[in-house]
Amino acid sequence: MVTTRHISVKDGDVLLLIGTMKGAFLLRSDIARSHWEVGGPYFPGHSVYAMAYDGRHGRRRLWASSSSMHWGAVLRSSDDFGMTWTNPETANVRFPESTGTSLKQIWQIVPGRAKEPDTLYCGVEPAALFESRDNGGTWSLVRGLYETRTGCAGSRAAGGCACTPFCRIRATPGGFTSRSRPAASTAPTT
Repeated sequence: MVTTRHISVKDGDVLLLIGTMKGAFLLRSDIARSHWEVGGPYFPGHSVYAMAYDGRHGRRRLWASSSSMHWGAVLRSSDDFGMTWTNPETANVRFPESTGTSLKQIWQIVPGRAKEPDTLYCGVEPAALFESRDNGGTWSLVRGLYETRTGCAGSRAAGGCACTPFCRIRATPGGFTSRSRPAASTAPTT
């Protein structure tokens, strides 16, 4: 039987969120980063392709997408740095029945902007984007992206088309500016 080790995270610590084919791991260090504690594995026997930290609005929430061949992909959260995790009985991110599509994988979890503290996004396979405006309580397919028949999302090609890290593009009087969201998640020092 696998024994899960837990870590104690304090303000100012550096936290790495690591997803693997054999579960999720949390690595903690102080600001010097000379010694690391390892927590995990969380969800042993499940693949974890995405993890994120949400520190908006006073939260200290971890998000993880775990997947098994038997149960499929689900989104889980922890408010105590992995001591306890939600365990949804059914897939909480799922395509509407009318699409005739089944979720294969959650590849990316991204908290919304600071001024939208309850907004989250999930990039999934088949290529689609899901949005939650109630802090992960419910999820909606962003239909405008899903229903387009151009580019990757419209191709529904097997083996590789998925919404992953995305870039915000803003029109300005001088042109366009962009800001990419990183694929790796680290908890900010507080």
